[in-house]
Amino acid sequence: SIQLEAPPTEILSYSNKMVALRVLLALAATGLVRAGCEDEAGACNSASGPGASSAQGNTLLQLGTVRSHTHQQKGSKKGKAPNIIMIMVDDLGTGDLPGWAGENTIIKTPVLDELIAGGVALDRYYTQSSCTPSRTALLTGRYPLRYGLQTSVIVPFKAFGLALNESLAANVFQDAGYATHAVGKWHLGWHDWESTPAYRGFDTFYGISHGEGSHTNFTWSMMGQGPYGDFFRQSKPNCGADCIEILSEGFDKTKVHGYSTMLFTSETVRIIDEADVSKPFFVFLAYTGPHAPCDPPPAGHGGTYDIDDVQRKVYAQMTTTVDEGIGNITAALKARDMFDDTIIIFTNDNGAPVFSSSEAEPAIGASVCQPLGQWGQDTGATNYPLRGGKGTVYEGGVKGVSLIHYPNGLKGGRRYDGLAHITDWLPTLVSAAGVSDSADRQNFPLDGVDLWQALQDGAPSPRAEIMLSLDQKERGHGGALLRNFTKIYVGGPFKKKSFFQTPPEVAERLGLTLEEVPREVDPIDCPDGCVVDLIADPTEEHPSTDSSELATLKAAYDEYKAAAVPDLWTDYPMDAAAFADLNARGISWPYMENAGKMEFD
Repeated sequence: SIQLEAPPTEILSYSNKMVALRVLLALAATGLVRAGCEDEAGACNSASGPGASSAQGNTLLQLGTVRSHTHQQKGSKKGKAPNIIMIMVDDLGTGDLPGWAGENTIIKTPVLDELIAGGVALDRYYTQSSCTPSRTALLTGRYPLRYGLQTSVIVPFKAFGLALNESLAANVFQDAGYATHAVGKWHLGWHDWESTPAYRGFDTFYGISHGEGSHTNFTWSMMGQGPYGDFFRQSKPNCGADCIEILSEGFDKTKVHGYSTMLFTSETVRIIDEADVSKPFFVFLAYTGPHAPCDPPPAGHGGTYDIDDVQRKVYAQMTTTVDEGIGNITAALKARDMFDDTIIIFTNDNGAPVFSSSEAEPAIGASVCQPLGQWGQDTGATNYPLRGGKGTVYEGGVKGVSLIHYPNGLKGGRRYDGLAHITDWLPTLVSAAGVSDSADRQNFPLDGVDLWQALQDGAPSPRAEIMLSLDQKERGHGGALLRNFTKIYVGGPFKKKSFFQTPPEVAERLGLTLEEVPREVDPIDCPDGCVVDLIADPTEEHPSTDSSELATLKAAYDEYKAAAVPDLWTDYPMDAAAFADLNARGISWPYMENAGKMEFD
């Protein structure tokens, strides 16, 4: 078996050392740990469900939570609330960063390694399975099924976005007196002005509106049409047609503007350099790298890699360029003596996209990197040793990587093995910053759980359950729910990317050939539900219908499904007016300027 090179860590092992030994031996390459429970029989119960935050569930003792200690939050300078920079990296594989993958990755990220050394890295952290659902979950603190975005991404030829009555982190922190800025990828709606960042709580926006595009000329093409420009600046709140600055045009006006990662870094550095020291800032920095297309960074950036596989090499350079960018941001914070008073959150949005020759090539607009399918790669990223990838509910699609760094409020150099989800960051940041949540939580309750106390003093995670996915694109493909270490699949067959991908550097070490990678296995297919014990079966190859937990997990899944807003992708057809506007303007544009408001109860 492949053993991970464990980063320096400070972890508390509870009394059940036999279970701990089993976990370490079985899951050295996955970062998972066994949850201990309070009763003598070892039963874990949860009161969380579709109508309540999982914080209401029974608190569970969990092996591997950070070591308990007494550490009081230091006061911010002059009594000011801390700054917050929330960094999201696009299509970063769960097996790509040395801070989590150890020797199984060749990619170098020294800045992130330093942030882990000074912060807290999360080892049982989950996201949604693709771009839009994860972004909405992060910014709302609520599951995407609450507003119809649980299945697919927002695209520029369908007239829907995140419901306008959903409050975002930007609204919460703006109401608390923060300056708020969005940089990079938006992907929450662009069909009307009220869906754009400057109308959704952000004072400024600098970035792209949709899911992908060139990292140099900021255009995208789809189904043989385009290229369309997609790069904008909104310089003030409610910045609409008479205010927005168009930074990239399409068709014959296409030109190189720079490199996305470096431009988004420079904008964030500018925000820091010009920040009013008396007013805290909240920055949502959503890098588009290392998402496809596979555009290498300029010479002198991205490090040096001795990799024969061109796709993996370019991906490694793109990822290291993101790390360089984060280094420039931390340097800017230190230059203004803001570093210790700034909370930095780092997260990916989903697992790596993977590809097998057994699948059809992407059909609608997806940029692919050549040679597609070699070593089971799509962009060069990896989720090794987990099964599946982006767009799936297998662990490789939803197991994420995340960290928090806050010198003035959080003891660093530790790892946290409590269960966590991307929705948890909003309530956790509200507590960490000491502000009030201004949203209407009576009618829009959080699914996210406040982890701040647990991260501070080593308390067990208050979260016991995650609704991982509900695929309603065709009104019933199925989904999955995780409770502690037991995962229920309902529906199927889950054929999409159900294989195991291996990065070339690991394949070389194992002596595997191209003919042996990826490793194909039968997809999970459980119309009435089946469970996977992630301790005994971390690679999810042996689902069972013979489990005492099946009935209760199925009931919880069914309640979430019944409470879900119908999937918007299915309800909104392709809009001819969108294509007409794109071809008339040559750019992405809020073409439904007088559209009705999209809200859900």
